[in-house]
Amino acid sequence: MKAWRVGLVVLGVVLLAVVSLFWFLPARWVVPSLQARLHGLRLDGVSGSLWDGHADRLIATDGRLLGRMDWQLSRLSLFGKGALSLQLEGPQLAFRGQMQRLGDDSVHWQDVHLHLDLGLTTHATPWGRPQGTLEVDIPEALVQNQWPMRLAASGQWRDASVQTAQGKVSLGTLSWHAQSNHGVLIGSLADAGPEGPLKVSGSFELSTLGWHYRLEAVPRGRQPALQRWLTILGPVAFDGTLRLEQRGGVAKLLKGSS
Repeated sequence: MKAWRVGLVVLGVVLLAVVSLFWFLPARWVVPSLQARLHGLRLDGVSGSLWDGHADRLIATDGRLLGRMDWQLSRLSLFGKGALSLQLEGPQLAFRGQMQRLGDDSVHWQDVHLHLDLGLTTHATPWGRPQGTLEVDIPEALVQNQWPMRLAASGQWRDASVQTAQGKVSLGTLSWHAQSNHGVLIGSLADAGPEGPLKVSGSFELSTLGWHYRLEAVPRGRQPALQRWLTILGPVAFDGTLRLEQRGGVAKLLKGSS
């Protein structure tokens, strides 16, 4: 066999080995690279391949177990236009969703669901530490340059409450809906019904030009702790109703000049 033929055979074998390596690349080989993208989260018990993998444990930066994780990654990701399916199952956190990269600055998410026990978070706010369960459903979202150009989403804050220095304040269950068309995000907020301790109605609008929100809340019946908590958010009317409305950004400037 001539030398050039031997070279072609060797090159073919090398290319086949490289392709096979990428095709069946074990997930554990790329754990350091994966964890570098997880902002301090840690994967443990990794198995499967880079394209169809599993982690027994996803561990938070403070050492708490978040849950087990499974993923399926399209091999077209090598060319920058692949798809990712992700599922996380844990005692306080669950997530599933499918993402397809459409370009360098655009991604399309669908069938997204998030379940979060707010006890998992440690961040307090000036109004207290949120508690309860957050449920979010996003059937579709087109995100361009990290902005939702198209979105359909809804969610609930179940058994909502805030822990303050004076004690726990129950808010009931709150629900919200949001949609975005051509980059303008519009949504609404309401309580779950007449059995809840707080009657709530609100709306919001958000775009790259500005924002605007309106909120009205009033306790149902005698709720001294809840009434005191509302005064932290803003001025309360004589009948106990909190009314807030604000706008900002370019939209406010345009309204002010009209």
